[in-house]
Amino acid sequence: MEIDQKWWRHFDDPTLDVLIAEAMINNKTLQIAEARVEEAWAGRRAARSLLLPQVGGSVGAPRGNLGYFTNNQEVSFYEAEFIATRDFDLFGRNQARTAVATAVLQSEEATRQAVRVGLLAGVARNYFDMRNCERQIELTKQNLEKPKKTLELIQAQMQATKASYILIG
Repeated sequence: MEIDQKWWRHFDDPTLDVLIAEAMINNKTLQIAEARVEEAWAGRRAARSLLLPQVGGSVGAPRGNLGYFTNNQEVSFYEAEFIATRDFDLFGRNQARTAVATAVLQSEEATRQAVRVGLLAGVARNYFDMRNCERQIELTKQNLEKPKKTLELIQAQMQATKASYILIG
């Protein structure tokens, strides 16, 4: 099952998009996981190749002097050889190698997927934690303004009370 790896775009936040892109490009753990997947693919191809016929060939053009039969003249011979062999896998050794290589490939792909999901989740979590802290700072600043206004009102009331005592008194 393929996981939607562009889920963060639903937040429509260009900063998050940039952070995710940079993380995907620069993360060494993800690069190692991707290299291991490529290596597993190569291993699987090598294992599967053992199930196919092996084909080989060679071409040669030796020159030589055969002496009496050629009147001491150099003679060129052209040779071509074609070889095709088929290894019958009676006991299933090559099939087993292919199955193991396929399992290794699937394991490495799952590991890569897990690394990507963890990386994306980590970047998004840290980004949203930062945004949350920014919002908390903003709210704290707003909350600090309220006591200042309350103090100003109390001071104004005290001034008004003093003025009324002076007028009455």
